[in-house]
Amino acid sequence: MKRIKHIITSWLMITGLVFGQTGEVTNVGTTAASFLEIGVGARAIGMGGAFVATANDASAMYWNPAGLGFLSRPEMMFVHVDWLADIDFDFAGAMFPLGLKWKFTRGAPGDPAGKHIVANADESEPGTFKDRGLMEEDPFGLIEAMTLAAYVVGAENGWIFLRGEYPRCRQRLAQAIEQARAAGYLGRNLLGRAGFHFDIELRLGAGAYICGEETALFEAIEGKRGFPRIKPPFPTTHGLFNQPTAINNVETLVAALTVARIGLAAWGRYGTEDSRGTKWFCLSGHVPRPGLYELPFGVTVRELIEAGGGVREGRAVQAVLVGGAAGTFLGPEQLDYPLTYASSRNHAFPIGSGVVMVIDETYDLRQVLYHLAHFFAHESCGKCFPCQLGTQRQLEILQRVAHEGVARPGDMQTLLDIGFTMTQTSLCGLGQTAASAVVSAAQRFPDLLAANQEMA
Repeated sequence: MKRIKHIITSWLMITGLVFGQTGEVTNVGTTAASFLEIGVGARAIGMGGAFVATANDASAMYWNPAGLGFLSRPEMMFVHVDWLADIDFDFAGAMFPLGLKWKFTRGAPGDPAGKHIVANADESEPGTFKDRGLMEEDPFGLIEAMTLAAYVVGAENGWIFLRGEYPRCRQRLAQAIEQARAAGYLGRNLLGRAGFHFDIELRLGAGAYICGEETALFEAIEGKRGFPRIKPPFPTTHGLFNQPTAINNVETLVAALTVARIGLAAWGRYGTEDSRGTKWFCLSGHVPRPGLYELPFGVTVRELIEAGGGVREGRAVQAVLVGGAAGTFLGPEQLDYPLTYASSRNHAFPIGSGVVMVIDETYDLRQVLYHLAHFFAHESCGKCFPCQLGTQRQLEILQRVAHEGVARPGDMQTLLDIGFTMTQTSLCGLGQTAASAVVSAAQRFPDLLAANQEMA
């Protein structure tokens, strides 16, 4: 089979789905136009995922072998996975090619008993809920995706590190793992392949945002305090238990499963040249229909907002936070930016976890900045001084500005200096992005921090 040179994106199912405010799942076609034309009241027709039917009560979930993807047809899985470790189709997770990560882990010294597949389900970024939707509605899809990754990498150990505040996900994943194990889809000599062993263990987080950082996550699974490690060495050679580890978020893993199932050619028909496929966007804020929307890459920020009903009561958009708490603000004049990686690079905003939070003109943006600063000051693990001290100083300034309504001379420059220092010198991604939203707001809306500016 010809090896295909593409990087897998961290995005989900080709069928096109929308989670509306009611939690229903809607098939909305295969183009941006058809996604945007569908009505919110459409009934759920099923996720088109791996092999599960779900209901509101986890006890109603059942195992459906007839609906299995690769696991019901192991001969197809073994044929198609040969090229998965070579794919370089777009980007996955934190913008690192999934194909390279799997290839590096597969090539690391050690036997399968000493290699690991980890699903990072510690979804703690404010405004993010895409992985929750996947795990609640199709937990078997994650199990199948991890099994596929295990076969590609040559790993026997699977771990799901789940955010502790997701009790429904925990219940459904635990039940799905037990059902898969009982049906012979987890364990030893899987799918009729002698020597192909793989099992999954579910671990719960304890509410620490820092444990979403991959090396802090490893520390937590190992029973230690969730502090990030210094890199290099990298997880592909020295990850969980200091052994080779491939770690990906839930959306990335299910996307890999989807691409393996339908083929890269079909997946590549969606999106744009540099950002192929679809992406789940978490739309929230001042919109009538917040929810989880899957759209092809290339849809604009404005189109996504309109898909959610536009801003409330005819009000105008003041700002849009893109990428989550660690993202950046866009102004109303930037709503026609397409949501692609090229656009992200050219216009200096992250797509990140797919957060698009709309803030209308009636809300004081300084309050948003205060809450973001409070979040990072609370979640900083304190291991490195730039983040530990920088997040506290950032919070002190923004708390005064938000609560007293008065900015002092030099506040803006101080915040910019703090942001630069944290970005350049912090140990991990938390500190490196803790000031991103604040700095972007200060640059795009300078009146917010103008000296002697009184609160509206």
